[in-house]
Amino acid sequence: MRLNYIYNFSYEDNENESYFIYTVKDSTISRFIMDLNGQVKQMNWIDGSKSWFLFWSQPREKCEVYAYCGASGRCHEDTSPFCDCMNGFKPKLENDWNLENYAGGCERKTQLQCGNNSLANGKSDRFLKSPNVHLPENPQSVAVGSIEECETTCFNNCSCSAYAYENNGCSIWIGELLNLQQLEQGDTDGKTIYIKLAASEFPSSKDNKGIIIGVVVGSIAFVVLLGLVLFVYLRRRKRTIKTTKAVEGSLMAFAYRDLQNATKNFSEKLGGGGRRNSEQSEDGTVKFFPTWAANRIAENGDLRSLLDPRLEGNADVEELSRICKLACWCIQDNETHRPSMGQVVQILEGVVDVTQPPIPRSLQLFGDNQEHILFFTESSSSQSSQTQTNTSAASSQIKSTTSSRSS
Repeated sequence: MRLNYIYNFSYEDNENESYFIYTVKDSTISRFIMDLNGQVKQMNWIDGSKSWFLFWSQPREKCEVYAYCGASGRCHEDTSPFCDCMNGFKPKLENDWNLENYAGGCERKTQLQCGNNSLANGKSDRFLKSPNVHLPENPQSVAVGSIEECETTCFNNCSCSAYAYENNGCSIWIGELLNLQQLEQGDTDGKTIYIKLAASEFPSSKDNKGIIIGVVVGSIAFVVLLGLVLFVYLRRRKRTIKTTKAVEGSLMAFAYRDLQNATKNFSEKLGGGGRRNSEQSEDGTVKFFPTWAANRIAENGDLRSLLDPRLEGNADVEELSRICKLACWCIQDNETHRPSMGQVVQILEGVVDVTQPPIPRSLQLFGDNQEHILFFTESSSSQSSQTQTNTSAASSQIKSTTSSRSS
């Protein structure tokens, strides 16, 4: 165990009992909780930002929590809401579901016919193909010779709710399905499962005929509308294209009038972007913008000062705070602390809250002032280290950080 680790650990094992104890060193404030979705979390208090920092969580993703979406529920890690019911199912406890408490799971909209009854009334149960999923818990293996035999085995068992067939292996699930997860499109770990549903959950041939007619009529209307739009567009384009001509290399030579219009009579330059990473102030010192922005976030300062002056501070403060915090999380030194693209979208949409981020160590090394560094590494389940750095040592530490990142 590292000497500078912020926790003390001890383990007692004797003939009467076995237990594990941890205590916090120095004046660090820490709390260990299990929240309502089943995740165990370690939170540390950051005095500088006056907020709790997520030090460690297990499982790391909601969909990894056992039965997070309940029986017959389906979990989506990168969409909101995280849970929905599979096709042919509905929430068992609608009110709890609306409050994002999914533990009650889902139930069938229509009960299975099953057995000889289904053959007598001509309404045989069927299977719905559900691709690109992480298969549910507790499958049973069945020795069969083909996917048809696998389907027949599940069909003849009234308690069988689904089957999967892969690499000449048949798996069936008896009773409720737990921990079914829908993966992102293109995920190479995705499997295919076949869910048993009542025949009424599938569209009839009469319904299909109506759908086909509707699609054909809609397609014709769309083509006609698209043709009209293209006709109007090409007529307008024809009038403006006269001022340009193509040259070798697939480039387009613009006339003087085109450039005049694009730049508002040359009053604006093309390609003008936002503010630079660093700028020189009137006293000759150079201010590194990312470090300055990260400090503003950590100090809960006025984030409107980070905006382009031309905006005149006109921005939603809550949205600006969310974006700035997210940006700081996205450039953390340890890549395991950076959010996934799915989490980024959820945070920007306001579905998921974003906590106060620590200032990345690499940014602190560019600062002129002495700063208190708090950073973590995943190798020891989020190790914490606190370091004091000053301007004279910044150069050598920057070289060290750069070489370690390159390796």
